[in-house]
Amino acid sequence: MEFLEFNPGSYLLEIWNTYMEERTRLSKIESANGKLAVENPSFLKDISFKIIMVEK
Repeated sequence: MEFLEFNPGSYLLEIWNTYMEERTRLSKIESANGKLAVENPSFLKDISFKIIMVEK
């Protein structure tokens, strides 16, 4: 899965299962060519992403 139009830098990524009300992943990822590449979680319903820039 890719998210587009991100500035170069490091981002903190949280993936939440909103049905279970729990965070399933927390990781630091890098933007490459304006994109953030994220491995799909094991579930694809009731999902939420939180992305925060931590470094330019």
